[in-house]
Amino acid sequence: VVADDNATIKHVHVSCGCSKAVLTVHALLTGCSGAAAFLLADMITASCAELLDGWCRSFAARCPHSTNELLARKDSSATSSQALWRCYAPHTLDDARKHYARGEEYCTRHQQLQHLLDTC
Repeated sequence: VVADDNATIKHVHVSCGCSKAVLTVHALLTGCSGAAAFLLADMITASCAELLDGWCRSFAARCPHSTNELLARKDSSATSSQALWRCYAPHTLDDARKHYARGEEYCTRHQQLQHLLDTC
């Protein structure tokens, strides 16, 4: 991980299933899925994570699995290994609540959540 003087992450060295690469944070958030997606949860500031989680819980998300605890994560689903932004019910995530683990109580809201993150 390479950071600037403000501790803003600038580049991350990861392997995306093909070869090792240096990716900008934006590229990681929008391009690389699978192996690199696990880094995402650690790269978002707490305030941005709260913003995304709050949006998932709002009426704007119109998630059919609306609960008071939907959590925004960029990860896979029951039918796809592609890492997209989704609003997940907590019990569909792993114990650390970072990654999708099981179930179908989530809704994909990739464009909306990515836009929020880009402006956060």
